[in-house]
Amino acid sequence: HPNGSVVLFRPSSIDMWNPGGSPVWSQGLSQFGGQPQGEATVAADGRTYFLTSNARVNVISSTGQVVSSTVLGGLLSDQVIRQDGNLIVLERQPNFGVASEIQGYSKAMNLLWSQPLPIDFGMTITVYQRMVFGATGEFVYFGTAGPYTAANEAHCYLYALDAR
Repeated sequence: HPNGSVVLFRPSSIDMWNPGGSPVWSQGLSQFGGQPQGEATVAADGRTYFLTSNARVNVISSTGQVVSSTVLGGLLSDQVIRQDGNLIVLERQPNFGVASEIQGYSKAMNLLWSQPLPIDFGMTITVYQRMVFGATGEFVYFGTAGPYTAANEAHCYLYALDAR
């Protein structure tokens, strides 16, 4: 977080600690019904976002209150929060073998837009490294990885996705 606080996962909880090494808040992970997927992300307003294996986007306020736990379904990964905290972007794959989508959600977890990724040689293209917003927050940038076989060179893409 810009104030120096950090959020970390422990075996049974998610915790925020201030720069002095003292706990700010702690929430038990069992209430979210799944295991954490990837890293937690802290928005400028102090809200913490994290994904769980049961296809949920979970939001905790800066004071440690659970704001929401929204089921999106499918396979979720790579959430990133725009600098102003008003746009959450993540990768959602409805099911294995189905094209992934990059989706943008409001702070209230309402779907604003969706951009499908291609399928090459019958395999889905997925985000390869964590997405990042540009300095103005208008575009989200990410690279993807595709299939690689002895017969086919891997197809990778670099995206600059208009997030407005």
